[in-house]
Amino acid sequence: MSSFSDRLYQAGWVIRKHTPEHYTAWSPSGNRFEWRPEKGETCRVEMERQLVEDERAIDQGAHTPFLGTARLTAPDLGNHPSLLAERIAHDHSARGHAVLRLLTISDPAGDEALSNSGAWRVESLLAPWQWQPPPGGAPPYRVLLCEHVVDVLPKADRYPLYKRMAAALHPDGEIYFSLFQMSALPDEPLRTPFEDGYQMAHGRHRVFVRPYTPAMAQREITALLHGNLEIFANPFHELHCCWRPHA
Repeated sequence: MSSFSDRLYQAGWVIRKHTPEHYTAWSPSGNRFEWRPEKGETCRVEMERQLVEDERAIDQGAHTPFLGTARLTAPDLGNHPSLLAERIAHDHSARGHAVLRLLTISDPAGDEALSNSGAWRVESLLAPWQWQPPPGGAPPYRVLLCEHVVDVLPKADRYPLYKRMAAALHPDGEIYFSLFQMSALPDEPLRTPFEDGYQMAHGRHRVFVRPYTPAMAQREITALLHGNLEIFANPFHELHCCWRPHA
């Protein structure tokens, strides 16, 4: 029988040890647990309850074991804005608009750059796979930035997120994507094919990455969202593109 820690890793939890007796754990749904000896059984019971829910959801196909570990694939930004946020800010593409950023890690420098470029409002979602657009009313966002999210989720998690993005977008809005390119992958022995991408070890965790070429991005995004996709930059290991509902 798998140990409790093995079950956490297999269900896609992210676990960071601070000391042998102090660790922080995030469930795929984004719930955070901090275990210390003084919390003891109470914390264990809460984590067990959440873990059982996650295992049931995976068994039922509601999400994959890679959902929570998507946050481990984010590039290290330091104190700099993400490349995509920096470019959108530089081009003033968000001026006067409400901006929604879908990310897996916090990027305050990117938020600030977008605000300084004239964005009316900037919001960030750090567990975007949980997000559901509010029902009814006009879609509130004219600019969405999806930054290394769809490229680190298998199809079961990725395809529903595309639909939710489209539902939250104003009819004249735009969705900007940053996607990993093939050159971002490690050498072959460090990765294993999985569905339409690869799985890789990240310590004891397992992460999923689907790298894109321009043709792959065009094919997938326009097949799911229709409209028009423009590839406008290839910085470093990234591919930047912009989707619009109309050509």
